[in-house]
Amino acid sequence: MESTGAWTCSCPYSRSDEVILRRDAPIRLRIPGLCFSHKPGNGLDPGREGRDGFTPGFGDPGGCPRLGWRAGIRVAELKIQDGCLWTRRKKEGIEMTDKERFKRDLLELGVKPGDMVLVHSSMKALGTECAPEEIIDAMEEVLGEEGTLLMPALTYENVTAEQPVFDSAATEPCIGLLPRTFLHRPGVERSVHPTHSVCAKGKMAHRLTVGHSMDDTAVGPHSPFMLLPLFGGKLLFIGDIMQSCTFMHGIETILKPPYIRQTPSPVFTVDGQARQYVANDGYGWGSEFQRIEEILEEPDIRRGKLLAANAYLIDARALFAAALLKMWAEPYAFITDISAYI
Repeated sequence: MESTGAWTCSCPYSRSDEVILRRDAPIRLRIPGLCFSHKPGNGLDPGREGRDGFTPGFGDPGGCPRLGWRAGIRVAELKIQDGCLWTRRKKEGIEMTDKERFKRDLLELGVKPGDMVLVHSSMKALGTECAPEEIIDAMEEVLGEEGTLLMPALTYENVTAEQPVFDSAATEPCIGLLPRTFLHRPGVERSVHPTHSVCAKGKMAHRLTVGHSMDDTAVGPHSPFMLLPLFGGKLLFIGDIMQSCTFMHGIETILKPPYIRQTPSPVFTVDGQARQYVANDGYGWGSEFQRIEEILEEPDIRRGKLLAANAYLIDARALFAAALLKMWAEPYAFITDISAYI
């Protein structure tokens, strides 16, 4: 059962039927953690629980155009009675679902409506009983219609020299539950590369995925990874998995550090056509991409929690600049010699 607080009169006027309903009367409603303003000229329809004409107030990064809501989570009820606007706030932390908490955590970490976010994820790290569909729903709801959600759909384990066939509509990702689930959702577009494709949904999905097939390398200039900095995108890591930052292979492709040997790939069948690529072979060296945390400072990297998982939100443009400079000055900055172990 939903738990709520007591009804309180939030209107600054004692007898305010006329004031509330007048089109030229500015009214500001402030609930703890929320601030909404009724702008003159918008009007207010009491038949709709006082929502019409109100907009999120200043200083509320998680605001939602519907009064009493934040990021799709109902935080307050409203009514007009006896000439006053009354509010009753939901008690936070009571009966809040994991999905609601996850959305709240995303906003607190710095994910905003309209953002373009590429997600590396460990579903296990979240420590939730939510289905993967619910977690993806939550991310899409926070990003909104103007945002774009991306996930790597890597297939390097199941598309190989021995099994060289890649079907962008059917080949399953090999890297986790969320990417495998995301691939099959309506409206998702997938870039074309036999081992390093990316799935995307949202406003910029087609623009980010359509050109990947032009590249001869896995993380080339037209890949969604390398387009993120161009369009002001972000990287989100759910769990302590920054060593899996595929974006960094794009930096290696640009700089060609001495440990990288470029060799011809096997001939793949990609969506029915024979195709050969240039492979970046770093045999004998292990990636240490988690070290990117050491070259970034806030606000370019933001640390927090998403449910039980440690989480990191990184500005892709800042990472591109910092990693390029670091690898150019110290080519071995993000790798370790593992030749003794192989």
